[in-house]
Amino acid sequence: MRKIRIGNDIQVSWEVKTNGEAVSLEGRTLRLYVRSAYQKQEITNFTVSGCIVSFLYPASMQKSTGARAVEIVDTTAGQERTVCADRAFVLVAHSIEEGDGCGCGCNCDCDFDEYMVSLKSNVLIGRPGMSAYDIWLSLGNTGTEQDFLNSLKGEKGDPGSGGGGGGEGTEGTLSDADVDTIWKES
Repeated sequence: MRKIRIGNDIQVSWEVKTNGEAVSLEGRTLRLYVRSAYQKQEITNFTVSGCIVSFLYPASMQKSTGARAVEIVDTTAGQERTVCADRAFVLVAHSIEEGDGCGCGCNCDCDFDEYMVSLKSNVLIGRPGMSAYDIWLSLGNTGTEQDFLNSLKGEKGDPGSGGGGGGEGTEGTLSDADVDTIWKES
């Protein structure tokens, strides 16, 4: 995770794949946010190219240090789906704290000309399977969905054998104290 001193414009590029495939996000109704533990800031100026979302997180929006998450909310077709890259990067207070995890391999205090964060996510979405009706048809049955539902109820079975018959119990008694205790506890 990249550590960047607060107060620098940060260019973010986020590749979001679906089930390992590059599914285009173009033409979708998207909202983009950067979140900290204290606030959620909407980024309104971003670009989408295929499955890559790019934006600038300007210094003017950075109010506190700490970890940042990036979140995309897709509201296409009235259905809300959210993808989140938790701990995408960390804003630190001093330049000396930068560089850890910068990606250059030297655990250094590099002199960064550009502050860039590259993220990758893979959203796993279950694929639709066969319905119970489709499985019923694949087993050689024929008919409508109602025929399938009717097939779920079998014919009336034989009566079961009698239970152990619970015998007579003895009659209990409650004192006034018992009734007061039960009343107070309920």
